[in-house]
Amino acid sequence: MSSLPHAEARSILQDAWTQLTGSAPSERELSFVQSIALMETGYGRIGQFEKFAANGQYNWGALEAARLPDGSCKAGMVPGIDSGKQVCFLAFDSDVKAAKAYLWNLISNPYMAARTAATRAALATGDALAVATAMKTSLGWYTTSIEAYRDMIVNGLKAIGAAPPAARPASAGFPWAYAALGIGGAAGAFWALKRFGGKK
Repeated sequence: MSSLPHAEARSILQDAWTQLTGSAPSERELSFVQSIALMETGYGRIGQFEKFAANGQYNWGALEAARLPDGSCKAGMVPGIDSGKQVCFLAFDSDVKAAKAYLWNLISNPYMAARTAATRAALATGDALAVATAMKTSLGWYTTSIEAYRDMIVNGLKAIGAAPPAARPASAGFPWAYAALGIGGAAGAFWALKRFGGKK
């Protein structure tokens, strides 16, 4: 499996956040968004995303959209599976572009304003349960339970060596099986197309 060092991923996310918001993220915010990117797709390098990365195609947030009626994907997307469903994942030709798209959907997407505003506020709290709850707002980012997603965030924080969040302890072990499925919800990925679809 190819890999991206945590330190390099953190630097990419810090730059992307600053470009999107006009200010640098706090260490707490940066740790949470890095944890989520790690457990969603392993920075675009675990499970089915490993195959995409081998072809120079990256997706950091499991950003996706429905397939076309004939089962194909639009330009700039690759076919994949999410929670047993055939979907199309957005594919970017660099980690930097993939990280920007992921963060835009997580904290800046105006088409999902309620969710992104709630998530942005929760990221500053240091509470993994608050973050997981906010990401479930309206058409949520993921389909698993809030508690399960909270546990995955906490384990992601442990994996990157971040300070423990203000949340209940998660179960032991990092849930690579969940991450390999690409559990990001289709809603966030659909709205991504309004800005990122087909653009490289």
